[in-house]
Amino acid sequence: MFQKIVVAKIEERKRLEQEEAARLKAAQEKAEQERIAREKAEQERIAKEKAEQERIAREKAEAERIAQEKAEQERIAKEKAEQERLAKEKAEAERIAKEKAEQERIANEKAEQERLAKEKAEQDRLAKERADQERVAKEKAAAEKERLAKEKAELEKKQAEEAAKKKKVEERADKKTDKKEPVADKKEPVADKKDAPATEKPAVKKQEPEKYGGEFVWTQEQIHSLEKHNQLRNKHGAPFLKLSKGLSVMATKWAEHLASIDKMEHTTLEQRQNTGESLYVEHGRECNTGEGARGENLSVTSAAAAYRSLDCQTLPHPD
Repeated sequence: MFQKIVVAKIEERKRLEQEEAARLKAAQEKAEQERIAREKAEQERIAKEKAEQERIAREKAEAERIAQEKAEQERIAKEKAEQERLAKEKAEAERIAKEKAEQERIANEKAEQERLAKEKAEQDRLAKERADQERVAKEKAAAEKERLAKEKAELEKKQAEEAAKKKKVEERADKKTDKKEPVADKKEPVADKKDAPATEKPAVKKQEPEKYGGEFVWTQEQIHSLEKHNQLRNKHGAPFLKLSKGLSVMATKWAEHLASIDKMEHTTLEQRQNTGESLYVEHGRECNTGEGARGENLSVTSAAAAYRSLDCQTLPHPD
């Protein structure tokens, strides 16, 4: 009986030990499962945090990329705007330069047209003056011709009357042949008029040319040219020309300039102070000086000086 009790106790104790071992094992397993669950949860949390960090990093990188792209776009836009501004400024500058050039061209054309208009007006004025002078000269020549014709007719009439008177005197002398008295004293002195040709012109009142001297010395060519002009003018009763010191100096300088460049060209109206101008040139060793067989043809130096030194107040532009 005692042994049964001991065995029963031993079995009871084994059972309790087994139960305790099972309970401990279950507790350990539970603790292990809880630990594994905690580790899993921690890993999941860490994975979530890592995923979140990665997401945040991706978003940040994307934001930075977007910001960089935006900054690049803004830089490109600024550069484009700057280029457009520079292009507009360049185009504006070119437009202003073109407008300025066009204005200068128009101004030059206007100035040229005004100059041509002035020259044309001056030429018209000179042509009108020349035409007026020619008209006056023609009228004067016609009047002179008419006056000479009248004088010629009167002279012929007088000559006819005197011839008739002479014939009557001769007839009376023939009738008085028995008388020895001379009748020459009764005759009028008509011998000079009889000998005069019928076409003789009345003497034109001659003018004495101005004497030249003083400090300014005139050349023989200038005086010769002046005398030749005045001889022809005197035949028509025109006023004498006279030499001008200022015009002579100006003409001599221009003649010397033409001789230096060996070229024939006229001065402008401004250079010759709105006076007339006629140039003549000869080349060669035997250039006429105005005193030879060619009459009034002068060398380029003396011709320009002689012509331009004439006072052209009575004839502004003689040819």
